[in-house]
Amino acid sequence: AKDREIGFKIFFNNKLLNDLNMKFIINSDKNLIYRMLSNIIKNAIEASPMNCDVTIDIHTEEIFKIEIHNYGAIPKEIRPYFFDKYISSNKFGGTGLGAYSSKLIANMLKIDLSFESSDENGTTIFIDLSEIL
Repeated sequence: AKDREIGFKIFFNNKLLNDLNMKFIINSDKNLIYRMLSNIIKNAIEASPMNCDVTIDIHTEEIFKIEIHNYGAIPKEIRPYFFDKYISSNKFGGTGLGAYSSKLIANMLKIDLSFESSDENGTTIFIDLSEIL
């Protein structure tokens, strides 16, 4: 992210979060949640255009969900297969397993993982954690 001048903005219930030491208690496997989130955030960084921000929105009011957004669009031809094994596009050294393994983890932990992507708005990954709270 630093090499590509990609910044991060983290929001908590629509307010910019300045305290990065905030903790959340999620009754689930810490290592699997970490792996899922790190894969998704890494993909967001790699797909983001240079000099753009990746945003992480944490919502806890009505439902507990996390949205991770970048301004890069998933190519139209792979959108229907985005969470499939070995799907990758224009990434040097990518295996196409990050989104796939994130989806497997989400399914195993009963987390709803989905996305929206367009050339105009970029890509947002939606992580609905309501079922595990």
